[in-house]
Amino acid sequence: MQTALTKHALDRVLNRLTLDPDEVINILDTGKSLPVGKESSSERVHRLFFSEADNTWFVAVQDEKTAEVVTVIPLGPYHRFTIPYETLDKAKHLIVAKPVSKAAPVTTLQRTSKVYKFTAYFEHRESGKRRLFNLGSVPSENWDSISQMQKDASVQSLIKEKIKNALLVGEYCTGVIVRHGKDGEIISFDME
Repeated sequence: MQTALTKHALDRVLNRLTLDPDEVINILDTGKSLPVGKESSSERVHRLFFSEADNTWFVAVQDEKTAEVVTVIPLGPYHRFTIPYETLDKAKHLIVAKPVSKAAPVTTLQRTSKVYKFTAYFEHRESGKRRLFNLGSVPSENWDSISQMQKDASVQSLIKEKIKNALLVGEYCTGVIVRHGKDGEIISFDME
């Protein structure tokens, strides 16, 4: 059964993605997405896919019986399922030849955005459950590179404080990534 977009899903694709609707349908129909959850009250499955044009992940909520996509949401704090880093990496690898590296050796970014955005990866000690958490952003005009910013004690302190406030009981932080704006390459942020 071929994927179809409801009017609502079509509106979301047109407003949220650089990809056109046919490209999204192609990704879902050709196995370039990964199931990351299913709603217990319906036949809706959440399918993770990577948009190279947007340089980020999205989740398509699709009815398994009809193959209709009811909405497409950007990955973030509003998504109800925890998605492990390895799954993000696999989803990106289905679209892009090279997978994301946790320690990408990039130290300088082009100045196209005014902020550095941070995301933390948390894991629960007992259950092993993992989740992503948006730590917010810092203005980028004070540094010429990620390397400079990472060495700034005030940034290190800020990120550590945000992690401390975001941790749930039994969790620890497995890593932090940073990107320059919404389109920058994902870089591992080294905590001192």
